[in-house]
Amino acid sequence: MLLILLWTLLTLSIATVSIVLGKRYTVAYPIAMMAVLMTVAQILANKLVLVGPFAVPGGILVFSATFLITDLLGELWGKREAHTAVWAGFYGSIFLAAMVWMLSVWPSPEYTVEGAAAWNTALALTPRIVLASLVSYLIVQHLDVWLFHALKRLTHGRHLWLRNNGSTMVSQALDAVLFSTIAFYGIQPLLPLILGTYAVRLGVTVIDTPFVYGVRHVAQRIRQKELQY
Repeated sequence: MLLILLWTLLTLSIATVSIVLGKRYTVAYPIAMMAVLMTVAQILANKLVLVGPFAVPGGILVFSATFLITDLLGELWGKREAHTAVWAGFYGSIFLAAMVWMLSVWPSPEYTVEGAAAWNTALALTPRIVLASLVSYLIVQHLDVWLFHALKRLTHGRHLWLRNNGSTMVSQALDAVLFSTIAFYGIQPLLPLILGTYAVRLGVTVIDTPFVYGVRHVAQRIRQKELQY
């Protein structure tokens, strides 16, 4: 359990720092981090890991952090920047799939045949995982951005916790179904995988709420200092 907590806090902290750097320097930092998180999540998803009683893709925590970034981009910059980050992750995923496929069919020296076979086996699901990610990602992330701003309008800009948690919980439920079905149909039992994935993501969503408020506070302080000069 300690390892899971540390992994979650480390992942969310890295995503949070990218937002702070973006507010201090340029929005390119969180947008670039979005692409990094997407590609890393798809590589890690080749391995199933145990999170408590649930068996889930290894990239689940890394991918969950992308919702933190899009929510904060929408809160601090606007819908346009949030959508830009979504597309950055999309293009990064396409590049990953292309490179993994090319290397999997690229001949290797005879003395590295075993190592090459192990590499191909380890990343065998990556193209399928990327396909699942691309389909679910574009639908779910755009839904998340839309819900976040819809809730912001309905609450007149109040209750940040509601739009952060509400938009993420709804969109991640859809993502758990789409991603798990496309990536693991015929390979893993789907229902336990979907339920486990969603349960873990709900936990991450609750944990990331203090990060959202903390980043907004830091962003406001940075803005106040900028106005003083």
